[in-house]
Amino acid sequence: MSNRNSKNVWSANEIAPLEFCSLSRAIRLLKCEIEDLLHWHDVGSITLCLRLSEKKGKLITEIHNKKGDAFKLYNENVMTLNELARVQKLWSHHSKLFSIKKENMERLEPKVVVKNHITKYEIPAFASGIWSITSRNLLDLLNNNEKHYESITAIVSPSSQIMSCLFHPDNQECMDVSISNIFITKKYIEKIHSHAISGNEMPLVDGARNFDDDNKNEKTIISPHKEKLSEFIKFLIKTNPTISKNILSTTANNRHKLFREYIENLKRKGIEVDYDIPSSPTLERYLKL
Repeated sequence: MSNRNSKNVWSANEIAPLEFCSLSRAIRLLKCEIEDLLHWHDVGSITLCLRLSEKKGKLITEIHNKKGDAFKLYNENVMTLNELARVQKLWSHHSKLFSIKKENMERLEPKVVVKNHITKYEIPAFASGIWSITSRNLLDLLNNNEKHYESITAIVSPSSQIMSCLFHPDNQECMDVSISNIFITKKYIEKIHSHAISGNEMPLVDGARNFDDDNKNEKTIISPHKEKLSEFIKFLIKTNPTISKNILSTTANNRHKLFREYIENLKRKGIEVDYDIPSSPTLERYLKL
């Protein structure tokens, strides 16, 4: 068997395994195109990662109480967040987190909410390293006229103790995405290579949304309509002549301000809105103005 057909992608390329690498490196290892990697991510066969550099925000995570308190050692100041990853193996140590300190050098404490069998933590932190991209529309990057942003990223390789673990940057600040700051982990390099050898279709990753699912899912209700964010924004503009006129005829910054004020007014009236107010870049992308 030639090296090219080896079941091991690393021996085929005569290189020691890489924990992760850039897309430009990956396409040389896998003999494929960047478009292929973006496609496999968008359909849910793999999950690509975004590289962050000391982004300030909150880690919002949920754990099932029956599986124990995964963050107990952090709450007791026994371990740092990164030690939870390296020692306790709660997630990949390549997703790095650093506590935010106050002026007296004490850390900002997490907000903890216990409801039924779930404990939710909101931990102020700086995030760096690589983080899983949660959206499934990276093929848009091939259009040079389109800017791509992420408002949420997920921890890489969370343990079974963690139900969800997402990083939200402060002030709804979006994270810029480009081909140069997208990475792929060893796990998915090996998955792609093994299925290239076998010729079998790659299964979807856990929690991935397939494009076909969009047509199968019924729209849920928000007062008066709870739809996906893009549809909800369009709904507001179409059903409220005042906001429609003002939003469509002003600048991006004013558009975001008007939208935020309108959502806050809905909440003051007691109307339940299950969406955070999107950032200005996100609003522009959804409106495609």
